[in-house]
Amino acid sequence: MEPLTKHDTILWINHAIAYFKSIGKTQKDMAKILGLEESRVSEMKVGSGTISPNLMDKIIEYCGSPKRNPGHYVEVELYDGLDDFFDKFKDVTLNRFHRKLLKLATNEEIYHHLLSLIGAPNLHYKIDKKIIESQLNEMFLSEEHLDKWKKYSEFIRLNHKCFDDSKEVKLLRNELFQCQLEDKPLWTPGSRDGFMTLDIGGVKMGTLDVFKLLFLYYKLIELNADFKFGNLTTPNIQPEVHIEPVILTGQRILTMKSHSLESAQITSGIYELFGKNKDLFQLSSQNKLGLKPEQYMPDYWSCARCELYLSENMNYYILIQLSHKPIMEWAYEDDDSLSENKWFGSIEPDDRVIICNINSLRLYECIEEIRKWFGLPSDSLLEVKQKIAKAGGYVPGAKVLL
Repeated sequence: MEPLTKHDTILWINHAIAYFKSIGKTQKDMAKILGLEESRVSEMKVGSGTISPNLMDKIIEYCGSPKRNPGHYVEVELYDGLDDFFDKFKDVTLNRFHRKLLKLATNEEIYHHLLSLIGAPNLHYKIDKKIIESQLNEMFLSEEHLDKWKKYSEFIRLNHKCFDDSKEVKLLRNELFQCQLEDKPLWTPGSRDGFMTLDIGGVKMGTLDVFKLLFLYYKLIELNADFKFGNLTTPNIQPEVHIEPVILTGQRILTMKSHSLESAQITSGIYELFGKNKDLFQLSSQNKLGLKPEQYMPDYWSCARCELYLSENMNYYILIQLSHKPIMEWAYEDDDSLSENKWFGSIEPDDRVIICNINSLRLYECIEEIRKWFGLPSDSLLEVKQKIAKAGGYVPGAKVLL
């Protein structure tokens, strides 16, 4: 918890005094109920002394929280600063991806459906569940068969476009999908619904979508060797990012948006791990598993939005929203201004929303870092400086004429 400012101390103690007065109690009565010496109450009325977390809990219990200026409620990931967020971004991206695949593997209906599309015709996904799981685990442990997944990973990494005619891509594509592997055809006529069947180490896949989903599980196993099919023990992965409910107060003085993140730094980590052409491992819209991209795909963000706030206590906060879809915007009904800053991004369930505390001395540097991370051009920030000055905030490098 951040230490309270002088303004906060005055706000909290006067709120308590006003409440007890409204119910016919004196300041002396209040001090006794809250466990305070009267002299401390007098100190806090002028901003001296401190309000401990315990005292704050007591004030909330008896009086409720003091009313602040209007704010914006949002549930977010909280970071100490922008550097802290950037440092953890890649790890959190992997963590989110891992958790999606683990969730699928623990969803009985989806998991049984997957096994039914994998087992040989003479195996039943319920009766022979252990056999199918054993074949899957052996496939991902065998260097012989892992080589095929590694080659497909390389194929995706090289194939940045849907139709890449480079020599390397042609060789890999032919080896994976058209040529013989170890003198045996990779795709063979199957008995299920007349489709072709892919056989890797005894694991038979009736559709290309199943192959793509298992490829994603290969990426999970490659990054986290603890995962095993059929093992109900939770693999050793990082804790889920905690989501905090917050109320943003003060004035919003800047909005930045990017609708094209393909070449931005924000996507470099995911491209490094999975390649640029997600069509090569995204399931078809009519996949037999009935899965939606948000259930299994790593975070390929397509739209980003940033808001800069100057709080009541003159602290700067940056809110970053990342979405897989275009971010729709809405405005408060009672705000009749024409400024774009009255608009807020509509937050979808699969969006990431982040708030970072910003040191005022690094404000411009942080804004430029975010613009670069979003793939936006550099900016003189003249408009931002004007808005900060109008809001009564600190403008680094500007002399205040009094």
